Amino acid sequence: MSLEPQNPLPIGLIHVPEEYRGWTGTAAELAQVGNDELKRAHGVDPGLNERLIRHYVTMEVIDRPRRQGKEAIFGFRHLTQLLVLRKLLDQGL
Repeated sequence: MSLEPQNPLPIGLIHVPEEYRGWTGTAAELAQVGNDELKRAHGVDPGLNERLIRHYVTMEVIDRPRRQGKEAIFGFRHLTQLLVLRKLLDQGL
């Protein structure tokens, strides 16, 4: 059994488009933007969802979001962390 990752993302820098600077959204919106960017940049469908985002926050691999009332608000930093995390996971690191 091979431990090589299936369809790894290319090694290199993570590029987060400037259009996302200042972006904020919910966990579900973060998952959607992450899915869109990974599909666009690397042709993969990572299947990110709100529950997985909350899991990453619980595991402390993505920073805790700020709160706005009862709502958790994520931003550009969280999106960057998510894309880096997924790239590392896909490379088996």
